[in-house]
Amino acid sequence: MKKVFSIMTISMVLCGSAFAQGQSEGLARQTGIIIAEQNYSIPQFAQKMQKEGSGAVIAERCGKEFSNANLKQVCMDSAQDEDERIFIKMLKAQRGG
Repeated sequence: MKKVFSIMTISMVLCGSAFAQGQSEGLARQTGIIIAEQNYSIPQFAQKMQKEGSGAVIAERCGKEFSNANLKQVCMDSAQDEDERIFIKMLKAQRGG
């Protein structure tokens, strides 16, 4: 009986940990999207992005939000994807199409 209880406890901890990790990665993904959007919509970040480049600003901002290297990377990947999407959308709008 103790073995069964121990196994159940361990599996609950592992499942809970995986669930928490999934939620954390979702938060990191959302944070990255928000960071990319703010880099274009908030003048302070837009100016900084023009001076330093979007990659540097994204890395700095995701680094401030997440100390965990994996979550920081998820945030940066998400932000880069969103940054590219926004940039392409802006170029198309400038060209009239």
